[in-house]
Amino acid sequence: MNLPSITSPQASSRPNLPLLAMLLLCLAYLLAALATLTPAHYWGDDWAQYIAHARNLASGHPYTDTGYVFNPAARIGPPAYSPGFPLLLAPVVAIFGVNIIALKAVETLFLVAAMLLTFLLYRHTLGGWVAFAAAAFFGLHDASWAMRDLIHSEQSYIVWSLGALYCLALPLRGRGVAAAILCGVLAYLAFATRAVGVSLIAALALYEILQRGPFSWRFLCIAGIPLGGLLLQKHFLTVVDYSAEMGNLSVDVLAQNFVAYYQRTIAIFPLGGRLSLLIPPLIIALTAIGVGYRLQAAPAATTVATVYGRSSALLRRVPADVWYLGAYGAVLLA
Repeated sequence: MNLPSITSPQASSRPNLPLLAMLLLCLAYLLAALATLTPAHYWGDDWAQYIAHARNLASGHPYTDTGYVFNPAARIGPPAYSPGFPLLLAPVVAIFGVNIIALKAVETLFLVAAMLLTFLLYRHTLGGWVAFAAAAFFGLHDASWAMRDLIHSEQSYIVWSLGALYCLALPLRGRGVAAAILCGVLAYLAFATRAVGVSLIAALALYEILQRGPFSWRFLCIAGIPLGGLLLQKHFLTVVDYSAEMGNLSVDVLAQNFVAYYQRTIAIFPLGGRLSLLIPPLIIALTAIGVGYRLQAAPAATTVATVYGRSSALLRRVPADVWYLGAYGAVLLA
């Protein structure tokens, strides 16, 4: 019996099946999500302030002139939000006005893009079908499906952060400066969308330092472009600084944040009864297994004799998304 060779059309087409399945899922998801958008929104503060900022940008009014009077003694929201998400909404507001359906359609497009980027980021390290399952689980989860009908900044932040990680993971072509420039731009967009994006910039910069040191064109692009974007943002947009809210770090704050995120995790993956208490430890265990697999799958470093050399070689094998996972968790707890 003649077996097909590796280079035969039948064999070479098989790796494209997960990609084809992913594209079909994205198309079906997009059509279903757009068809089920509602013209209303729940009562809240964040989305209204985002739209107020976007309306000011579209009409040429001062960015922070939203009519919201900030009261430190009764915090509803910050004096002003980061400009990344309002900048996305501003063209929609300029063309359609404050049209809830049009604004939610933007969120839907970003959700679909996040699913596709999840697949692209992990298909080479975890395999096509595993990456497809991860992307499908993310997109079809009830919390993600609900996000299509909400005007929040999380959807675009996820796309910018996944895009930056994907650019950093691309195989080097020459010095890899083009991918580094795009990575730096996307990292800035993530930070400009949500302040927690500082964890992404830190993780990308640390990864690049460990791989090639701080004196490379790639590091200059990855760390310098977000810094340059921040300086331009402060010059052209008068955004009130509310980072002081993160300045009261204490054991009590860490404990309160830990309990809050523990409860939030249980709400996202409810099992019912006391079994729900096992959800966060289970997620941590599965994450540890996944990180261990990623480290094992990473290219082995050259054998070295010293303890410092072995530690440095191990750190270089840690993927950028794993560094980001740790940095993001640390910033959330703080």
